[in-house]
Amino acid sequence: MPRDEEDVRAVPRPSPYGAVPAPAELAAAGRFSEAFAALAREAGVKATRVPDFRLRERDPRQDMQYGESLMLCADPKLYREARRALSRIRTAAPRSAEAWLLSGIVETILARFKDAQSLLARAGGLAPKSPWPSAWRGVARALESRRLKSQDGLREALADLDAAAQGEAARFVYPWRAELRHDLEDMEGALRDLERILSDESSSLWARVERGEILCETGRHDAALAEFDRLVRENPRASWARALRGRTLATTGREEESLSDLRRAAALDPKSASAKAWLAESLRKLGRYAEALKSLDAALRLDPRFVLAWVWRGRIRLLLGRFVDSLEDFNRAIRLDPRYQLAFAWRGEALFKLGRRQAAERDFRRVAPLDLARTWNPVLREGQRLTPEARARAFERDRAGAPA
Repeated sequence: MPRDEEDVRAVPRPSPYGAVPAPAELAAAGRFSEAFAALAREAGVKATRVPDFRLRERDPRQDMQYGESLMLCADPKLYREARRALSRIRTAAPRSAEAWLLSGIVETILARFKDAQSLLARAGGLAPKSPWPSAWRGVARALESRRLKSQDGLREALADLDAAAQGEAARFVYPWRAELRHDLEDMEGALRDLERILSDESSSLWARVERGEILCETGRHDAALAEFDRLVRENPRASWARALRGRTLATTGREEESLSDLRRAAALDPKSASAKAWLAESLRKLGRYAEALKSLDAALRLDPRFVLAWVWRGRIRLLLGRFVDSLEDFNRAIRLDPRYQLAFAWRGEALFKLGRRQAAERDFRRVAPLDLARTWNPVLREGQRLTPEARARAFERDRAGAPA
């Protein structure tokens, strides 16, 4: 739909783009090459050919492995010339809000998030009624905050997306906002956004998987399994669909059914490190530690950067009394992701078992603010939030072999 130029440049005159969508709308739809060409024509600047970008449709296998889903899919190398051309457009048309907007999008694609936010703030100043600068600033902040694991940053990104959830920008905002709400544990808010997405696009794989996972996390296992059952029927040879259902079955204590799905997932995709890791997790719950270790070894050969697999292997080695080996696994996980708190919780347990109490205390103090019901640490007593004094008592009970 055509937009009034007032929306994007705060100038009360008709859109120069005629009956075609304005660049902001084209860019939001991933049609960056058209957006860039339209903007260049208006500014009288020779356009460089640039590719379109897109939101990466969720690959559930990778999401289970790395905890990421929505991201921008583009080759950054191809956008560097566009960046230079947009600089020329801003010089020729310094009051063009869309020039600043597209520049901010390019900086986001190039992962230059601070520069992106500055450019998008300028776009917002030139077009205060347009939702697009806030929408894209929310995206830039979300991607930066996820990289930094900053909860405050995620909340700021969510505020930007809330401000932008209006008019034609709403459909663009809902997926990002749903995922941020999930990250911030606003599960009901995330589900509301996912229902909005699915009301427009009932086949959205990303939204269906996200909804199933939230239903599982909030204890609505039957509804989650129903969603994953449908995905398995629709994608019978998809490793990720079997893995998702198998993982959900494991959370309900149906370990043998879980094993069946996860074995099938690993067979369908022998290169799936996540399927092998989740298979190991179900084997661990059944006490089949040797098989679990073998599966985790295979997962780590496939992907040595799979942080959770290092943590899970370390945990099994810890249960088997191989404290030095488990410590090496937790150290490897922390080197790969120094902000992964679960690795510190488990390393603290390994250090304690090795008699290195002060080092263990440092690791446990680091994770003390967490909701420990979401970790698996036995010394911290699963499901409890322990004060330092309570932890000390737990240490002594553990040392004495007494029950918690």
